Amino acid sequence: MFLFPYRAQIKLHKIPIATIAVAIACLLIYFLQQRNEARVAVHAKNTCAQLAASSEGGSAAEGYRVGKSDLSCEQAVLHIYFDPDPEKHLVWHADDMIRAVDASAAERLRMQYRAFAEHAPVFLTARLWHDRSRFDPVGMLTSSFAHVSWEHVIFNLIFFFAFAAAVELILGPVLFLGAIIGLSFGIGMFDTAISRWADDLDPTLGLSGVVMGMLALFVYFLPHAKIRFAFWFLLSAGTFAVPAWFVAIWYVAWNLFYQMSQPQSGINFVAHLSGAAFGLAIGLVFFRAKRSWAKELVLEKVDLTQEETWLTKLNFIAASSAILPLFVIATFVLVTAVVLFVKNFGVQLLLISPAIAAGYQIYRSRQADRPKRERYQLGIEAIDRHEYEQALKHLEPLAQANDTRALYALAQLYAAGSGVLRDESKAVELYARAAERGHTAARYALGAMYADGRGVPRNSVKAIDCYEKAAEAGMPEAANSLAYIYENGIGISADREKAIEWYYRAAVKYQQTKRLDDAQAIIHHLESVAARYPAVLGLVTKLKTLVTVRRS
Repeated sequence: MFLFPYRAQIKLHKIPIATIAVAIACLLIYFLQQRNEARVAVHAKNTCAQLAASSEGGSAAEGYRVGKSDLSCEQAVLHIYFDPDPEKHLVWHADDMIRAVDASAAERLRMQYRAFAEHAPVFLTARLWHDRSRFDPVGMLTSSFAHVSWEHVIFNLIFFFAFAAAVELILGPVLFLGAIIGLSFGIGMFDTAISRWADDLDPTLGLSGVVMGMLALFVYFLPHAKIRFAFWFLLSAGTFAVPAWFVAIWYVAWNLFYQMSQPQSGINFVAHLSGAAFGLAIGLVFFRAKRSWAKELVLEKVDLTQEETWLTKLNFIAASSAILPLFVIATFVLVTAVVLFVKNFGVQLLLISPAIAAGYQIYRSRQADRPKRERYQLGIEAIDRHEYEQALKHLEPLAQANDTRALYALAQLYAAGSGVLRDESKAVELYARAAERGHTAARYALGAMYADGRGVPRNSVKAIDCYEKAAEAGMPEAANSLAYIYENGIGISADREKAIEWYYRAAVKYQQTKRLDDAQAIIHHLESVAARYPAVLGLVTKLKTLVTVRRS
């Protein structure tokens, strides 16, 4: 399973140039590291080949037994050269061979390594890492931009961009780069002190500590902003948003747990934790004034009808190079499984294929409707906040596409004059379009417009038609309105029996939907209307009993 943050859900008002520059620098530096290691490996290969071909080398072609591994001459000299203290490591291996009663191998290793090291290219990574055995201010800074593998640098940059882009927009590029430098020195000095206390003096490198510092700064400025995560698990993939404060707690807790349970794992969790602490401290001490307006950057909801720019997709694209090999393997396994399944269960598959096709169509329709649903929800939330201009921005495009929910919501705004000039004719038009597409509440509202003569000439026949369709769809208000028209003969001849029927159906629906106060009110009125109909009174008594029992 892969789960990683790929961007903050905020408005990027401008391109985070410094963030991108740091990412490019990390990629370029690791590219140079890799090229340097390749040159060192070529030199080792040539040195061993020359020694093997000369009388000086003696048995240079022979290998070495190191632990449970057999190393060639090339592998042995590289193993020593890439150690933080090559000379000390060489002495250790030579002494170990002597203890194993193989003094000739020890002498051969010394001679081979001396010949290799005499003209070996400078090991670039060793120049960049943070040497925790001494006070190394240059290494504290350069180690933040150096890494040990492509996976290491890519995933660090994914996390880095998710948080750092927003921090740069808040601080500006100069203060942002200053924060990175401050984090690098702060993490380095704390890490040096802890490593001496824990007697763990191995060098360290990587952007992870700075990333945790950026996470802490992000949470300090925008604790309630959302961080979008991408996930891939077996055949499922997608994105979701999590509040920044939760993300920070999760990663700090995860690092603290591993630091306590696996201190020798090879990952510098101390740098991660100190990075988070120093990031928070930098925010509290230097940037408290910027926190008050930082929240203006927050975009609580993403407008799913707008295509994301290439910049917001940058991290996901970068991650694909790390995910692709595993995805190819998973795809191969899946295809193989499908072939075997079809081969053995072809007939059964043929029989259930219609159901599979139907399920797929349902899934597609739901996926296609999701952006509309979310944009509609944004519009409704804007109405609740009385931000009517924003509501119109979200709802009008949906209404133009004949989305029934948006049509109904807009009709209500025009009918009430909320945030727009009251236009009852426009409301009738919108209600009618929604009603034609089966929206029950719109049918009821359209019936009310015809019954009251609002936006259209009064027309009881059309009102009754709308009310009946809404009542048949299960809307008790429509049944109640129908009963009122038949009882009072509004625009038609009064028909008490039909009125009783619709009052009764309204009461039943209110009772079924647990709206007991409404049901009780209908029952009281129905008792007076049905006073001359004993059979109906018996049903009313039974209905009244049900409502009383439910209430108790």
